[in-house]
Amino acid sequence: MLGKGINHLINFFYARKYVFWGLLTAIVTVLSYGVSKLSLNENIFSTLPKGNAYANFFKFIDQENLSNQLIISIAVSETAEEEIENLTTIFSDSISTSVQGLINNLVIQRPDVEKEVYAYYHQNFPIFIADAYYESIENKIKKDTIRTSLIHAQQNLLSPSGFVLKEFILNDPLYISSDFFKTLEKNTNFSNITIENGFVFSDDKKFLFITAQPNFAVS
Repeated sequence: MLGKGINHLINFFYARKYVFWGLLTAIVTVLSYGVSKLSLNENIFSTLPKGNAYANFFKFIDQENLSNQLIISIAVSETAEEEIENLTTIFSDSISTSVQGLINNLVIQRPDVEKEVYAYYHQNFPIFIADAYYESIENKIKKDTIRTSLIHAQQNLLSPSGFVLKEFILNDPLYISSDFFKTLEKNTNFSNITIENGFVFSDDKKFLFITAQPNFAVS
């Protein structure tokens, strides 16, 4: 039954070719118009809430071009470290040649990733804290609290762990941002990545993650 219907349809259009071509032209025209009206938005931050409370955050996102980042994953399962270094060198050279001018700031290895993360949050600390956090800051800049914090900072610098904490203490001897970093550490989940020798892998080390920035907007 279905076969006979298809045959009748084919015979109909074959005998009336002008109808077939006219219908095909109409379909292509409609599809072309629809595609031209599509707006592709790949900016994940467009799904976040809007409002005055997020104004500074979105301003920061825009200034730092964080909404215009590429994350590239390369399968490296059961690949030795020496081979990974060779692979990334070949990949970098290939990217530079094949997409020259389209992307920049290709970052494959991050030898000081922990310091980079700390510096990033420390430099932009006022943007990430809520209004309520300023109440705790007021408590930490009282005269007695300042004296206690400085004594505590000196003791930490002279302790065996002082070498590790030196940068944090010198940047913030009053521990104004300490509660923020404690909350950040508690709420941040790094279980899905593994960092070795500056390379950022998936937790199972099957994929290597590389970041880059396109020279065009992705929105």
